[in-house]
Amino acid sequence: MKNSKSRWPMVLAFAVITVVATLSFFNNLFGFSDPDFFQHFQSDSESLVIGGIAADTLGLEKAGWHLGMFALGERYSFPESMLDAQFALSAPSTEQATTFQPYLSQYGIQGLVFSWLYRLHPQFHDLSSLRALLALLLALTLAALTLCYAKLYGKCFATLFIAATITSPWIVVFARNLYWVPFLWFVPPLIAAWLYMSKSRVVRGGLLVAIALSVFIKSLCGYEYLTSITLLTCSVFLLAPIFDTKHSAGGPDWRRATLTFLACVCGFSAALTLHASKRGDNLPNGLLSIYQWDISKRTYAAPGTFDGHVGESLASAPLDVVAAYFQQWNTEIAFGIPGALFSSWVATIGISIALLALWQRNAAIKYTAMLFWGLITTLSWLVIAKGHSYVHQHMNFVLWYFGFVQMLAYLSLRIPLELYRIWSRRTPHWPTSRYSQQHRRHP
Repeated sequence: MKNSKSRWPMVLAFAVITVVATLSFFNNLFGFSDPDFFQHFQSDSESLVIGGIAADTLGLEKAGWHLGMFALGERYSFPESMLDAQFALSAPSTEQATTFQPYLSQYGIQGLVFSWLYRLHPQFHDLSSLRALLALLLALTLAALTLCYAKLYGKCFATLFIAATITSPWIVVFARNLYWVPFLWFVPPLIAAWLYMSKSRVVRGGLLVAIALSVFIKSLCGYEYLTSITLLTCSVFLLAPIFDTKHSAGGPDWRRATLTFLACVCGFSAALTLHASKRGDNLPNGLLSIYQWDISKRTYAAPGTFDGHVGESLASAPLDVVAAYFQQWNTEIAFGIPGALFSSWVATIGISIALLALWQRNAAIKYTAMLFWGLITTLSWLVIAKGHSYVHQHMNFVLWYFGFVQMLAYLSLRIPLELYRIWSRRTPHWPTSRYSQQHRRHP
């Protein structure tokens, strides 16, 4: 009976988080994101999924691919043709000329799944039903992850984690997008949290396989942000011991962190192999094609290799790209905090940690480790995929919510409390009157 009663607060918290997050993610009910930003964000990427659905509905040849550019007419033209697939689905007709051009940069398993759901039940003929499903899946994933973090990192961090995530205008606009399928970003970290808490070797082995499978599925939907997802997944084995000082005398669990990292690499490698087998007439040629036309232009190819904005991105310096993501916010961060304050917020936390180090060196080292890990989780993609980050400044600010903003929020509360306790212990309580002096001598 006691165990069942103790679970009720957890069940209630899970339900509340799921409901609130779903309402925020599906229709921006609380206005955390600008309405126009929410309505039109990444419609171009989402049109690749809808194009695949329209092609299946009208019986067009897709050459084995699942994403693509659909046009009412002989030729696709961006952005004029971007919404053609939605028009075709709302009034399907085989009499009008249509074209479908496969999108080869991703395997696009989300297109396969959503097309199947669309044809499975009339309910999904309304694309908003598919978007509602994604909003719900993200809310469920984040609710489960929050409860895990409450056990591992404490209720304070867990509360700030979910609050910062739900109030992020960037998470809100990504949440229901059919191309991005963002709940898959947080499934590997959720499984890793279960792995950390598991005591059974058999279960641990199964969870490692599940991590590899979740990264495999995410990679089949798209390779974007994989470095950040991987580091966030591994972070629990390094950060949980910092929070749980009573039961983690051994320090970070580097062994399981390494195994988890390797599981993520295996999942990515399997997806890349499957993608490459479709991309070329054989596996080596497929891998070469992916590298030449997708990886190189998003990382560090020679600037002269590509023209236009892509060429500019390759000529840019990594530090300049990172600086842009510190300084060029045009939205709020979370909790209504203006994006213009982001650099100042980070600097303030850094100075506070340095000040704390004067009295509590061990605490300062722990907080530095937390902040540093959250920082490199974001910077891993911004630096490694420098070309992609330069071109996609209209969306890659979401990377700050793979733990860093949440850590800023936590340290903004935790460090002042630490400093206050130090100050209160060190400040002498001078008596202010003769009565108080007598009272101190003779209580």
